[in-house]
Amino acid sequence: LMRYRLDMISFKKPDFGEMRRSWADILHVGIPAAGTNVIVPLGATVVTAMIARFGPDAVAGFGVASRIESLMLVLYYALSAIIGPFVGQNLSANRDDRILESLWLTTKFCLLSGLAIAILLAAMSGFLPGFFSDSPDVVGVTRLFLWIVPLSYGSYGMVMVMNAAFNGMGQPMPGVWVSVGRIAVLYVPLAVIGMWLIGLPGIFAAYAAANIIAGFGAYTWARRTVRRISEPQPA
Repeated sequence: LMRYRLDMISFKKPDFGEMRRSWADILHVGIPAAGTNVIVPLGATVVTAMIARFGPDAVAGFGVASRIESLMLVLYYALSAIIGPFVGQNLSANRDDRILESLWLTTKFCLLSGLAIAILLAAMSGFLPGFFSDSPDVVGVTRLFLWIVPLSYGSYGMVMVMNAAFNGMGQPMPGVWVSVGRIAVLYVPLAVIGMWLIGLPGIFAAYAAANIIAGFGAYTWARRTVRRISEPQPA
């Protein structure tokens, strides 16, 4: 099927120059994209160290909440896997109107689905943490997380989608800066301030605030990038 019908496989050996150009094109996007994926666990490590100051039950509760979060965010991981090829295809076809429309549609989807997820998790916060732990302290931390952070899941989905769209445009660095800004510039400093002011709820509120600011910032940046690269170049 791939060889004869779709013509996606070739057994012709490429020359070194062609292969080097292909590698350069792949690594131009691949290395920044890989770096973006490294930033998130690094930020989580720093925040986990902050939460550890509130005791092992707080860390356990945060761990439970993170597992629930991973399940809820699958929707946005799937959406981000689709948007990159879509943007790249339409960029090649000079259909910037379709790219801009797709960014707006995915943004609406992220925000509406994020609101639905937040309502669902808030409604389930009374019993869902009990499936993971019998400790009242662990359950309390998980419940606190589920009341605060999911309000920003739609915006976090926007970050994922816009970063994938940047890759589809062949412009990976804006996605890197969005991710660095979300973690290093927003999340960690705000978490330090929030922990100092109101304790554990401040850390969770900082996470939500960082997601919201980064999400709308990424959307604005992505639209401007589409318009910029779609402008006719001077002869």
